[in-house]
Amino acid sequence: MDERHPLGDGILVPAVAVVIIALAAASLLIFRRPPAATAPGPVASAPPRRAAPSPTSRVVPSVRAGRRTSAVTTEAAGAPGLTVEGDVPGADVFIDRQYKGKAPLTIRGLAPGPHHLNVAAEGYDGYSDRVEVTGQAQTVSVRLKDVPFDVSVDVVHKHTFGSCRGRLYATPDGLRYKASKADDGFSAPLAAVEELQIDYPKKSLRVKLREGRTYNFTHPAGDVDALLVFAQAVDKARRRLGEGQ
Repeated sequence: MDERHPLGDGILVPAVAVVIIALAAASLLIFRRPPAATAPGPVASAPPRRAAPSPTSRVVPSVRAGRRTSAVTTEAAGAPGLTVEGDVPGADVFIDRQYKGKAPLTIRGLAPGPHHLNVAAEGYDGYSDRVEVTGQAQTVSVRLKDVPFDVSVDVVHKHTFGSCRGRLYATPDGLRYKASKADDGFSAPLAAVEELQIDYPKKSLRVKLREGRTYNFTHPAGDVDALLVFAQAVDKARRRLGEGQ
């Protein structure tokens, strides 16, 4: 006959199961650690705001490395200067032999003191003179159309019947014939001269006035070249004065 423990196998098995569960629970409590706390990352800071300028503030112009701001340039443009005017629009203007532009114009930034002014235009004698710049607003008026010419020649005026002697004069004021007979003389502005022509075969100078008479002159000594020099001087002056148009 087998001897068995009083508790029997039915009690031993549940007891072992309880012990295993208890050990498992204990191991979980021992080896399980709370997760490490994560350190907070850096928080991006917002860029500082620039204070808006007040309605009454303004930017003050400055000069940097020799370069001026537009405000300074504007001030210079309004500064007093030397104004050059002329009776020939578009004439070239030079200061101290440096080209500055076409008249009329105002030249700014000139140092006070003496400067040399030249004005030139095609078809006219140039203007050249010394000008004293004061640093204040000043104007120089240049007249290129003023033609300082005064020519004359001895002539013989041929009439239909006979002739008379005299002298033919030409100035910017006009053409004048001073005859030995006062009634033969005449005076007319250059604008009234329609024709001034040399006739070499006849060795004569033909002068025709607009809406007037025609005069034929010869030289007392037959010097047609003297008449030619006179006619060329008058013709050049008329072109420069715009009277020969």
